[in-house]
Amino acid sequence: AITIKNTVTSIGEYAFATAGVSSITLEGNPEEIGRYAFAYSDNLLVFNAPNLTALKGGYTLSNNPVNPTGNI
Repeated sequence: AITIKNTVTSIGEYAFATAGVSSITLEGNPEEIGRYAFAYSDNLLVFNAPNLTALKGGYTLSNNPVNPTGNI
């Protein structure tokens, strides 16, 4: 599991893609989230982001169990 603290303001492209984690918690609302930041993580079952107002990068959660259609 990964917890990204609320002090993080930017998440780069492909930052956690293929990371192999089962759970990601995003505590804050980063100003920038790179494309495919959490994509292609076959084990990702939980994406918890209670303060996130919008997914800002293209295909942020593409092709993983959280979003199998790959359109977010």
